Amino acid sequence: MEQLLKKSFLNFSENWAAYLENCEKINEKGKKIYSNDGDHEAHKIFINDLPKYFKNILDEKKYYIKSSLGEGNVAFIPWLCIMHRDVTISAREGFYIAYLFSRNSKKLYLSIGLGATQFSDLYGKSLNKCIPKIDEAKIKFTKVFQEYGPNNNDRIDLFDASDKEFIIKEFKSSTKFKVAAYEAGTCFTKSYNLDENSLKEVNLENDFKEYIKAYEKIINANGISFVEELAESVFDVDKLKQLDNFNYEIPSFDPPRMERIEKDYNPKINKFNKASNHPQKPSKKVGDAGEKHVYKREYNYLKDIGRRDLAEKIVKQYEDKSSYPGYDIQSFDENGNKIFIEVKSTKSKKKDFFEISDNEINAAKYYKDQFYIYQVVNALVDPKIDARIKNPISYIDQDRILLDPWIYKMKIR
Repeated sequence: MEQLLKKSFLNFSENWAAYLENCEKINEKGKKIYSNDGDHEAHKIFINDLPKYFKNILDEKKYYIKSSLGEGNVAFIPWLCIMHRDVTISAREGFYIAYLFSRNSKKLYLSIGLGATQFSDLYGKSLNKCIPKIDEAKIKFTKVFQEYGPNNNDRIDLFDASDKEFIIKEFKSSTKFKVAAYEAGTCFTKSYNLDENSLKEVNLENDFKEYIKAYEKIINANGISFVEELAESVFDVDKLKQLDNFNYEIPSFDPPRMERIEKDYNPKINKFNKASNHPQKPSKKVGDAGEKHVYKREYNYLKDIGRRDLAEKIVKQYEDKSSYPGYDIQSFDENGNKIFIEVKSTKSKKKDFFEISDNEINAAKYYKDQFYIYQVVNALVDPKIDARIKNPISYIDQDRILLDPWIYKMKIR
């Protein structure tokens, strides 16, 4: 029987050093770079043969398989990820099954990995700030899903400093962060020595089956929702030592007319479209941070224009859990007229859409020019109001804002 997985792993490992030597070039600035070569045997094995193996045994309607040697320039830690489409189709977010190769490709690690970008968006690409948070989240994830995960906890060492002769002697700072993030975010790790004698096809196959079963069990045990809020759950807002920054201009909101495209159902598109099937609301921590920022900014604004009397009358409706009138804050404009503000917050630095409820739409229709939507971006780290939309219904009527149904309520009795 042909040992496809073992053969592919070993062939890649044996060709890795030669591949790097082949990819080594001097650019126009006289600096050494490593540029990927799609015609090389190692590249074909990693980008074509290995993913093909997993595509042959997995349902591609359900799983997305991605291998990478880097975009353009070579990434010195090759990786292959198997991602459930309901969770993610990007190794930057969510969680997935990951194969990671060491710098010299003499070691292979199988794990359930956490996407690093969901953490670096909050903490920056900092070895001192972000990596400990990924590690903290990994510990939390492992504890919660211990009963479902594989019983493996091998130490992962992607640099393998013991190999002092390998062509790549050190990593630049950006690569060091990526490698540290990979290591910090790997859960239930199993290691393999990539040599003919110790690597067994039957072990590789059985281990992969075990990880697939564990991955699906974690998904079914509310893993998707858990990980969507994992980066924020280890974020301590109270320990963030920064002053609120109100010294910025809110961009004027003047969107162009947008063409409405009628969408017909297409199973070949919709089955892969995670975003349309799984709308994600911001976590409570993100929502709270955005609401507090808007309240403080409104208070500060009214105080600065000499209307402390009005500032003291602002209503923090978001604190009243007994009433949901379709807005979060009742404030005042410069003339003392009441305005009603619905706050939409995101942890990302930019977002071109948000979710809105029927209740909020009805409030917008009722209050018209008195109703505002404030969109707060980067809510946890450095909140700013990125859009201030007065009377959003008027923009909808002009097709300058598109309101698309996302989830329907179907009454049967």
